[in-house]
Amino acid sequence: SHGPRAAQADGDTWRYRAGRGRHGAAVVEMRGPCCPVTYYPTSGQIAAARRAYLDWWGWLLALQAALRGAGLVSIEVTRAMPQMEPWKNSS
Repeated sequence: SHGPRAAQADGDTWRYRAGRGRHGAAVVEMRGPCCPVTYYPTSGQIAAARRAYLDWWGWLLALQAALRGAGLVSIEVTRAMPQMEPWKNSS
């Protein structure tokens, strides 16, 4: 799965890449084996999930305000809310 003996994908597994020459002075094009890498989830999928979370958070805040404004006596509505952006580093 990784390392110098990693399995390669079927098809064109030889691609050109930039590298240093024999003495490290010049940049040359070298042909070598490669294994394509796919990142999942994509940055677009992460952004969409964050937007959906912020939508949910906003609706939760609106629901909290509506319940507080209703003046209900049988339930207690606290001001506790989940983090608005939990993916950001809090430190």
